[in-house]
Amino acid sequence: MSTVFITGINSDIGLALCKRLQREKKYKIVGTYRTFNSNTKELASMGIDLVPLDLASENSTKKFCEEFDFSSINAIYFLHGTLNPIGIAGSLDYSSWETSFRINYLSIVQILLEAVSGLPNGSRVISLAGGGVNSAPINFSAYITAKISLIKLTELLAAEYSRLLFFNVGPGWVDTKIHQQTIEAKHVAECAYKETIRRYANNQFVSMDKVVDVLEFFLNSSNSNLSGRNYSVAGDNIGEQSLRELIHANNDVFKLRRFHGN
Repeated sequence: MSTVFITGINSDIGLALCKRLQREKKYKIVGTYRTFNSNTKELASMGIDLVPLDLASENSTKKFCEEFDFSSINAIYFLHGTLNPIGIAGSLDYSSWETSFRINYLSIVQILLEAVSGLPNGSRVISLAGGGVNSAPINFSAYITAKISLIKLTELLAAEYSRLLFFNVGPGWVDTKIHQQTIEAKHVAECAYKETIRRYANNQFVSMDKVVDVLEFFLNSSNSNLSGRNYSVAGDNIGEQSLRELIHANNDVFKLRRFHGN
């Protein structure tokens, strides 16, 4: 039985993924949570192995890494994250920016530096990219730059550890609790706030089932050509032959690159 490790397991995406994997009865699931919310309670009732961990704390993450055995882990999902701090860059204090990088990026680096050498051959590392990495939405600079760093880390580790598979997934606009942070910051979130309200009014979201389908696809994929790239649930034909053909034709696709036009 494969063992799957999930950070932010009590997020809405984490809960949905756990339900899917548990139904298949092929996986032992271990996950971390920061707060005990209704999702955590449901996961506990499902018999999921839950570990409290504050990924905003370097010391808490360090202690966890020292005590946790990654040698039996076949897949890691990094599903935790925060949109905060929200606001124009010059209005944000450094400590809030640093905390955002700590949660969205550096905590993942810290775990992977400890885990990556000991993971079994063929293990998967799957992380969430989040929105805005291919454009410049205003007032989310800390979150977006952290996620861009994560995308590049995915490519770098895929090059250094060819025996492992690394995937970065942008889930798109999914109906999860993280959007509450945008709503609470309505006076500084500007366009993102208006778009969030519009999507709730029209129930216009990427379906959770589609997100979980993609997360499960990468869990089961052994195609090394797919590794080291950033994918969009809403925009890419993940799992289809057309996507594999696109990668075969252009090895730089779904990576951070700068091209000159003709």
